[in-house]
Amino acid sequence: MDFSRKIAMLLALLLIEAALSISFAQTVEEIDSGFSQDDIEEYIPVENNGKWGLKDSDGNMVIPCIYGRVEVALLNDNYVAVKESDIGKWGLINMNGDQIIPFKYDDVEVLTDRYAIVWIGDDFETNKQGLFDINKGEEIVPCKYDCIDLRGDDSAVFVLVRIGDYETGQYGLIDVNTGKMTMPCIYGDVKVLNNNMAIVRMGEYALGKYGLVNCITGQEIVPCKYDYMEMLVEGLAKVIVWYDEIYKYGIVDLNTGKEILPCQYDMILEIDNGVITVVQDEETLRFNYQGQKID
Repeated sequence: MDFSRKIAMLLALLLIEAALSISFAQTVEEIDSGFSQDDIEEYIPVENNGKWGLKDSDGNMVIPCIYGRVEVALLNDNYVAVKESDIGKWGLINMNGDQIIPFKYDDVEVLTDRYAIVWIGDDFETNKQGLFDINKGEEIVPCKYDCIDLRGDDSAVFVLVRIGDYETGQYGLIDVNTGKMTMPCIYGDVKVLNNNMAIVRMGEYALGKYGLVNCITGQEIVPCKYDYMEMLVEGLAKVIVWYDEIYKYGIVDLNTGKEILPCQYDMILEIDNGVITVVQDEETLRFNYQGQKID
């Protein structure tokens, strides 16, 4: 198999679809921090004898000048990241000056009112990240990962973790409620959907295989056998396989993992009102969501 040709054709297909403005639902649920630039601009850092604090927009002192550094960019309505001294560690305090995260980290980034990413190590290439639960006052994910972020919806929140660099690293998931890893770091990519499922890729980009995994149980719902998988609408995903230097399309139900349409079609034209419209050998065909042909 000519892998370079396979990669070129896959990229070309994606560019063609973008040019045709084929728009589908967002595949990844990223947790909204709920913070805005207005929160940051409400406060002003001030310095006194080499120590830093904060004033509000009316000039009132909010945080006394007792810290080595105050990071306004990491501020929200409730918390501000502060440095114990010029050469000290970072922590987090609330607007009353109470310590929320101890001064033991090399960096702190507030994600939401409840969670913050914490770093150990001041070298960008080698530092490790963890997750701190502000409500519990404890580190719930240890600082041993190269990158972490929150993913999920209102029913469940997962920590997306990566071991290794962006290009070749391996991703997995941790349940923030239990702190347990539900998906090991074995995937080249993980896209969490809004039904607690995740589209995963086993292997490197364009050469790897795609499948579907339950984020809560870690169970593989669809084996990693497709050359590409993308969430479309109404709980359906487009899947692609490579046959004799030609890509063929099919449809998978993301809730059950069932293949509704096998990968034998030349193009998926539209999915709307319970009807899937495809092209096969220059003929336009229509199917319902159960894979039954509509005359």
